Amino acid sequence: YEDLVQTEVCGPLNMTSTSCRPRPQDASRVAAAHRGLQPGVAWDFSAMAGCGDINSTATDMLIFAAANMGQNKSPLHEAMRKCQTPVVPGQGLGWGIGHDAKGKRVAHNGGTGGFASYLCVLPDSGEAVIVLANSAYRGVDQIGQHTLDGEYPLDVLPPKAAALDELLGVFPLGSTGAEVTITREERQLMARLSGQEAIPVYPVSGDRFEYRVVQAELTFGRNRSGEINRLVLHQNGQHLEALKQPTQPQTSHHDDYTGTYRMASGREFSVKDDRGNLTIRLSGQQRLPVVQAGHDRFEYKDVEAQVSFLRDADGSVNRLVLHQNGAHVEAAKKP
Repeated sequence: YEDLVQTEVCGPLNMTSTSCRPRPQDASRVAAAHRGLQPGVAWDFSAMAGCGDINSTATDMLIFAAANMGQNKSPLHEAMRKCQTPVVPGQGLGWGIGHDAKGKRVAHNGGTGGFASYLCVLPDSGEAVIVLANSAYRGVDQIGQHTLDGEYPLDVLPPKAAALDELLGVFPLGSTGAEVTITREERQLMARLSGQEAIPVYPVSGDRFEYRVVQAELTFGRNRSGEINRLVLHQNGQHLEALKQPTQPQTSHHDDYTGTYRMASGREFSVKDDRGNLTIRLSGQQRLPVVQAGHDRFEYKDVEAQVSFLRDADGSVNRLVLHQNGAHVEAAKKP
């Protein structure tokens, strides 16, 4: 794939700063990945390079944009023009196709664990925009659209982190057995449905937030004292209400949880209290910190995973469940 990209695209267009993996000579130019304001780990697509293994610069991507509009003499122009022809309504080969007051709009966005990007070309007006962010921030689309046309709105400024804290917690969805866990990463509110990854939600108005990767919204409800005590998930014409689960008062010690938990495979989780902070290590891996996300439920800081601690009839913790990548792996606590 790397050879094809260099031979068929980068070479003819003289895109000298574009490659699949960063080259040694580019090391000092590579932007560090982030999740929100926290440093993250760049994803490696070596097995599926075609789905997102491109490292580039704004300058090179503007060369690519110009080629897609036929503004430079390129042997790729005819192939690029064909890619911009819809094969189904609104979709070309690798492009989203639309129209607005300036004519045809051809766009594509992208995102990985620590980066986001947006490229849009307007062939009829000869304009283009590229937005690159070294953070997993989906608002790059709005920034790009607003740059080309000020009528497109920008993101609503996210609330301050402290204002989001009252929304955090676990909200069981009635008899379904599923629950919505609300957390935050700096000033970004995140919603996680049982068995799925956390998804950012964005303020619409007041206590109402919207998803952007799916057609859904969340409305937080308050009791007579003004405290958040429920939420409603609006999706597919349904309105599912979930009452907020009471949380245990947090203490600086986690004696209930500490210990060793053995999976059926023989691998073990070691759970320790490190000066008031809970940490978990899986056999053969490094010890990682977790933060409380609900009653007996913790979330890893550095990876997309959660851990639930389960109790026996006497109320003692006797096992844990690791929730990751849609799987739920149980481990029994050793005496």
